[in-house]
Amino acid sequence: MIVVTGGSGFIGTHLCERLLDDGYDVRVVDIAPPKSGAKAEFVRASVLDAARLTKILEGAQGVVHLAALVDVATSVSDPFSDFSVNA
Repeated sequence: MIVVTGGSGFIGTHLCERLLDDGYDVRVVDIAPPKSGAKAEFVRASVLDAARLTKILEGAQGVVHLAALVDVATSVSDPFSDFSVNA
């Protein structure tokens, strides 16, 4: 199983579709559900919730971290939060 954080976003959605097409089980971790009807498992969670994320990652073969804050104004006004999610 591959975990994709930010799997509901533009790039994440396309990556999940590709992973599913290639035969992988996929778990999407995001704060918003995917817009498409992909057959990936969806878990609503923040990447900042370390305890929950640890449980979500159990059994994963790999993780692709695509979760991110993308608003430039927010990154300037609150760079710590921006870094916490993006890194």
